Amino acid sequence: MAERKRNLLVMIYRHLIGCGYSDAATSMERECNIDLAKWDVADNIQMSYVLQEYEEYYELKFQNKPVLVKKAPGGDVDARGRPVGAAGGVLPRA
Repeated sequence: MAERKRNLLVMIYRHLIGCGYSDAATSMERECNIDLAKWDVADNIQMSYVLQEYEEYYELKFQNKPVLVKKAPGGDVDARGRPVGAAGGVLPRA
């Protein structure tokens, strides 16, 4: 289980870097207490491939496309993408 978790974190970390989210990748590395920079994703693996393979597998098995994301309850957001409360103000950070 620990190896699977590490593999997933490394894939997400490398995906963030590849998309230009270096600050997010740095924060992720700091928060998970694993030196993610010393690991690399295998040459034939990309997050998009893993996602595509899962979607194809799920659709083949269940004859239905998987629902991977859904709108969060109270999913109203302001112009910066932050959640907005019912009164119209920005929700405090947790």
